[in-house]
Amino acid sequence: MVEINTTGNATRVNQRFANGETGSPNQAEFLETGEHARPEGRDSAKKKRARPTVDTSASSTAIEVLQRMNERSQIKDDKEDSQMAQILQRKDAKIELQQNMIALQREEMEKRWELEKEKISLAREEVAARKEQTKVELLKAEAHFMGQDLDKLSPHMKEYYISVQREILERHGIRGPTPPSS
Repeated sequence: MVEINTTGNATRVNQRFANGETGSPNQAEFLETGEHARPEGRDSAKKKRARPTVDTSASSTAIEVLQRMNERSQIKDDKEDSQMAQILQRKDAKIELQQNMIALQREEMEKRWELEKEKISLAREEVAARKEQTKVELLKAEAHFMGQDLDKLSPHMKEYYISVQREILERHGIRGPTPPSS
C-alpha cells in the first residue's frame, strides 16, 4: 500500500515506493540526517530514559567518591583485622593462664593427696602403737595377777584372783590348774 501525502512532505519510504524502488516496508530505513523514518516508539523511549547520558564530570566525581569509600573500607578492614588479632592474642594469653592455673591446681591436689596419705599412714602407725601399748598394759596387768601370792589374800580375794588367772591362762591357750574342791 502506497501512501500519498498531499502536503508535499513525502518521506523517503513513500518516495521510494512512488519511484518504484524495491525494498521491504518493514525494513528500518534512515533519513539522511540519521533518524528513523518513523517516530520513536514507547519502549525505545523508555530504554533511552533508563540509560542516562554519561557526564564525564559526574562520572569522575562518582569515581572519586567510590575510591574514598574503598579507602575507608580498607582502613576499616585493617582496623578490624588488628582488633581481631589483639582479641585472639588475648584469648591465647587467657587460655595459657587457665592452663597454668589448672597445672597449679593439679600440683596442689597432688600435694594434698600426699599429705592425706601421710596422715593416714601416721594414723595407722598411731593405732598400731596404741594397740601395742594396750598389749603392754594388758601384759603388765596379767603379770600382776599371775605374780600375786594367793596365800596372803583373804578367801574372797583369793577366789577372784584364781578366776582371773584361769581366764589369762585360757586366753593364752594354757590349761590352768583345776580349782580346789572343797
